[in-house]
Amino acid sequence: MLGKLVKHEWKATYKLNLGLIAILAGLTILGCLSFCTPLWTNAFQDIDAGFTFTDLTGIMSLIFYFIGIFGVLWGLIIYLGVHFYRNMYSSEGYLTHTLPASSHQLLISRILVGGIWYLILQVLIVLSIFIVIFSMLGIMYRAITGEASLWTYIMQNQDEVMKLLNEVFGSMYNMDAVAGFLYFIFTTILGAFVFVMTLYGAITIGQLSAKHKVMMSIVSYIVISMIKGIIAYVVALPSLFYVTNDIYSGYSSTTISLNLINVLINLVLSVGLYFISNYIITRKLNLE
Repeated sequence: MLGKLVKHEWKATYKLNLGLIAILAGLTILGCLSFCTPLWTNAFQDIDAGFTFTDLTGIMSLIFYFIGIFGVLWGLIIYLGVHFYRNMYSSEGYLTHTLPASSHQLLISRILVGGIWYLILQVLIVLSIFIVIFSMLGIMYRAITGEASLWTYIMQNQDEVMKLLNEVFGSMYNMDAVAGFLYFIFTTILGAFVFVMTLYGAITIGQLSAKHKVMMSIVSYIVISMIKGIIAYVVALPSLFYVTNDIYSGYSSTTISLNLINVLINLVLSVGLYFISNYIITRKLNLE
């Protein structure tokens, strides 16, 4: 039954989410085109050619790109929250809860699909920003060197590029670069599902209110986030006394410990929210 619920949930959500992805693709193209103005080329070549309407259009396009990125992300968050609420706790919930499925199956199917969509959009947003930045660097490279392709330069200097990546991922988590990269992937995937569970948990708690379900959901999310922050600070505080590296030396030896503490706190609280949500659905369900 869980597989059927996941399949149905995917079909119910894919159209709007694909639309958001299409908007993101358009924003990425706009972001790349925003650098194709004389302003950037002249700036990199240290040429004062004045400010034109084309330059203004490019700057406005770049601003619109970054605003659009946040809009797409928040569009997904709002949609996931509204869809979950309508499907589980509005009048549509009467049909949902008559299905031959347990409360666990109903929750897990929605957490899985919501988490996957959130993860997909996160990855695509990072990819979009990378493409736009690479486009800017390509224009800068051509303006400064007069050569055609930054990609050709990267392929010819792979060792230097890999060394740089090794330093970045190695310093981020104070561990081997490969381990740091794998840890980054793990925390990104886990973070997507933790976020969705927090969102759905807050909405589930909010539906206990008789008249102000939406407001109660928002307040619940804020309170849960504050509790996470306070617990993370209190638990991690003792570790800060063991920082031995100089403040200017980058990440200290306790970085990985603090990151793991944060991951564990989010994981434990999310599991707690899951069981609280399941209890509310089975014992305290308050449909419209």
